[in-house]
Amino acid sequence: ETWHHYRAYDGEFPSDEDFSTYCGILVSGSSHRADGEGLRWAEATREWCARALDSRREDYLNAEGKVKVLAMGFGAYACCLACGGKVGMLQNSSHVVGQTALTPTREWRDGESFVNAVKAYGPALDGTGERMVVHQNRSQRFERLPEGAAVVATAAGDEKEAEIWSNREGTLLAWQCSFSDGVASVLSHKVESGLDAVKSTTARVKRDLGK
Repeated sequence: ETWHHYRAYDGEFPSDEDFSTYCGILVSGSSHRADGEGLRWAEATREWCARALDSRREDYLNAEGKVKVLAMGFGAYACCLACGGKVGMLQNSSHVVGQTALTPTREWRDGESFVNAVKAYGPALDGTGERMVVHQNRSQRFERLPEGAAVVATAAGDEKEAEIWSNREGTLLAWQCSFSDGVASVLSHKVESGLDAVKSTTARVKRDLGK
């Protein structure tokens, strides 16, 4: 495979000519908010996603049809906004880091792509065969999906909380999850270590002040 890397934060995006030659595009995560106002490169990313996912654009066809887009984390929220949806922050300014379980729809689990992916990369489901275990690092959520969007996975135990969805044309797959097991574990460790360090420092300062 050949991959091309574009730095959206530096204003780099695929040209129309290049885009139409690709099999797919990955819009990855970021530590920034997808709906952040005044962040020019984030606005430009949303604008680019809107063009890339416009089903009316005949010049965005490759030899096999429409170019597919996989969007994760920040990318998923950018695509949601670009297609007319809405995103917001998690309640109480919380932040999700680490392992979480999703419930994929039966239709998605039985689909050819999902079955082939499981064969290629190993079991994606837990022991029950009903839940998909992933890792997340996020502080935002989908509040309203674009018109015609199809939910393919929800939060385990909460069917109203969309986690993964596809657009009406089937050219976009948007995930809230964005990190692998290894990266999420490292991040979780760093966050927990940082919190412990803060607690330790706070306690030491209090003791010092008490002398």
